[in-house]
Amino acid sequence: MKNEIYHAYILLTYTGSMLSSIIRKAGDMPYSHISIGFDESHQTFYSFGRKYHSNPFFAGFVEEDVKDGVYQRFQEAQFALYEIEVTKKQYHELKRQIRSFERNKKLYRYNLLGMAFAKVGVSLSRNNAYFCSQFVATVFRRAGIHSFDRSDGLISPMDFLEIDGMRLLGQGRLSDFRLEQWGETRRHRRLREIPVSLFNRVFN
Repeated sequence: MKNEIYHAYILLTYTGSMLSSIIRKAGDMPYSHISIGFDESHQTFYSFGRKYHSNPFFAGFVEEDVKDGVYQRFQEAQFALYEIEVTKKQYHELKRQIRSFERNKKLYRYNLLGMAFAKVGVSLSRNNAYFCSQFVATVFRRAGIHSFDRSDGLISPMDFLEIDGMRLLGQGRLSDFRLEQWGETRRHRRLREIPVSLFNRVFN
């Protein structure tokens, strides 16, 4: 009997909103937001961000659908999807961590002040408050997947690309995200390449 292979998925995005533009410029990075998922269809992700797509000031723990909510509003949003292989124990602990946040989501707030301090190299931890990359770094550490050499409150979305074993699955415009194709190829253990014509439309 073959050993089962488990993966965690990282979704990096840039919507082009005013706040995301400020974050991207301050960090000098192509993506301003990070989410984590373990769904092989790559449709559902978890993070800390806006709860209502029309209002960026009400934020906290959120379940994100790549075809709905904020991403439906920002049709030109850019994305990069990565996967990392994890052990069975790490996978189930990651899911347990996410479910715990989900059950207690009303307790959590967005750590806007902590994100601002992180830009100047200061980690500011607040009770039950996270910003997106701080949250993902925390659940990665608690699940035993990866621990950074600095505080979770100093981690940016792009820092996750430095983790050994992180593999790019695809990137481009989120509205062109082909869920059906990717879900099918995941079962065949490989990802069909996004058509060259799609990348030409996005990047040229």
